[in-house]
Amino acid sequence: MGSDGVVRRLVESDLDDVLVMCHRFFDDWHEKTVLGPMDERLVDDVIRGICLDGTKGAGWVAVVDGVPVGLLCVALVPNLITRQLTVEELVWWVDPYHRSGRLGIDLLRVAVLWGSNSGAQLCKMVAPAGSTVGRFLARVGYREMETVYLKRLE
Repeated sequence: MGSDGVVRRLVESDLDDVLVMCHRFFDDWHEKTVLGPMDERLVDDVIRGICLDGTKGAGWVAVVDGVPVGLLCVALVPNLITRQLTVEELVWWVDPYHRSGRLGIDLLRVAVLWGSNSGAQLCKMVAPAGSTVGRFLARVGYREMETVYLKRLE
C-alpha cells in the first residue's frame, strides 16, 4: 500500500504532471478500447479552460511526498433532462500503487463538496464496466443509471 498523501486544488504548474497522469490513465485502460490515442493539446485546453476556471469546473491532485499520484477533474453542467446542475467527471485516476489508500476517496469527497457549494444537485461519475471503481461508487450511494456504447468511426 502506498503512503498517505494530501489532496489539493489543481494549479497551472501541475499541468505537466496532469499530462503524465492522463497518459498513464490511457495506458491503463483507454488505448485498449475504441477511443484511440490521447490528444495532449485537448487535455491542456480542457484543464485550462474548465478545471482551472473554478466556476465551469475544478480539479484536484493527490500528492504523496511532493509527487502528484492522483487526479480528479470535473465540469459543472446542467442535466439536459432534469435541468439539475451536475458535477460531471472528466477524469479520475490514482496511481495503482496508491489505490488501496484513501486518495481516490478523498479526491471524490472534495469534488462533491465543491459541487455542492457551487449549487450542484447531482454528481455523475464514470467507471469501467465491472470495475472495482464501479462497485465502490455503488457502495457509497451512486446508482448505475445507463450503459455507454462506443463505436470508433473511420
